[in-house]
Amino acid sequence: MAAQLTPETTEDEFKEFVRDSSDAELAALMNDQELRPQIVARIFEIWCAAVLEPKTRKTDATIHWQLGDGPDRWAMHVYRGTCTATPGPSEKRADVTFTLGDVAFLRLVAREVSGVQLLATGKLRLKGNMLTAMRIDSWFD
Repeated sequence: MAAQLTPETTEDEFKEFVRDSSDAELAALMNDQELRPQIVARIFEIWCAAVLEPKTRKTDATIHWQLGDGPDRWAMHVYRGTCTATPGPSEKRADVTFTLGDVAFLRLVAREVSGVQLLATGKLRLKGNMLTAMRIDSWFD
């Protein structure tokens, strides 16, 4: 199934792919060392494009993401109605850091599960400002 998810995948195609894939299929996709960086970059690109300017107009927040066993590190900065995400560790202090596995990340971004569900099952660890963590979902379409 990995061939169905590419760096050009749209948000709707991504959500459909995740919904229709088993955890094993998603894990296999994320184990593809050529596709993984491109797919994760595309996810953050789509995610940042969906930022809701009216809800983030007064926001200045840095969110660190630690994904998978590696882990991959990403820094997302939501600032006055804009969003940027960059790979690698960030020198900027995080308001909140999320640590989760690859499959949980894909399901979270596709809105197949909520952050609360992942926290309750131990699949998501959170460090930092709980209020910021709770608001993040409302910042994106």
